[in-house]
Amino acid sequence: MSDLENNYRASQIQCQCLEEKLAEVTSRLSQIENVSEAVFDEYEGMRAKAEVEEQCRKEAEVVASKLYRENRKIKRQSAILLQRAAAMAPSLSITEEVDEEENMNCTDVQVPLDKNNTLQELKAQVIQLTKELHKAKDEERLAKEEAVIFKKKA
Repeated sequence: MSDLENNYRASQIQCQCLEEKLAEVTSRLSQIENVSEAVFDEYEGMRAKAEVEEQCRKEAEVVASKLYRENRKIKRQSAILLQRAAAMAPSLSITEEVDEEENMNCTDVQVPLDKNNTLQELKAQVIQLTKELHKAKDEERLAKEEAVIFKKKA
């Protein structure tokens, strides 16, 4: 009987040690999951930001190319008009009118800045919503895992 009791006590001690190790490993696993979730969220945010920046860059290149072509076209037309005006009335001062027109166009710069601010706000919203989506998916996954564990215990 004494051998059985000794074996039982040794088994209980071994069981307690294993349960402590299991709790420790579970705790470390939980910490690693939290860290990896934070890293994943940060990665997703950075990826979303990079995608938005890439899209904005492409759109900016398209607009810049269009503006460049339009600017060249307008310069050609201006040169032709200046030649015609000089031929018709050599005493007419066209450069003063051009300077006034350039000063009036300075207010047009405000419109792209407002669009840029709106774009930045939309980028931030996309990043925030992406983070919330991933968090909800992770919570759903954890809930499913807990449900499976609960069913196994039951």
